[in-house]
Amino acid sequence: MSTNQERRIERWERTFSTGIQSWIVFLAAFLLVKYPAPLSIFLGFVGGVAAAFLTWWWHGEAPETEQSHQQPTNEGE
Repeated sequence: MSTNQERRIERWERTFSTGIQSWIVFLAAFLLVKYPAPLSIFLGFVGGVAAAFLTWWWHGEAPETEQSHQQPTNEGE
């Protein structure tokens, strides 16, 4: 397996686990404040998806710019 694919798998695992953990936290929080169970499940799911998306975005790879590939030139010499 290539290192790029390994990074993608690691990123997916981190995103998925964060989403599940956040869903459980939101679900427990909504149940503690006496929201109905179906609404708590739905709102917890929405919170989990939002947390997973933010994790995916935060740990994303920065796009490479053209300047990073250019060789410096010695025009003044």
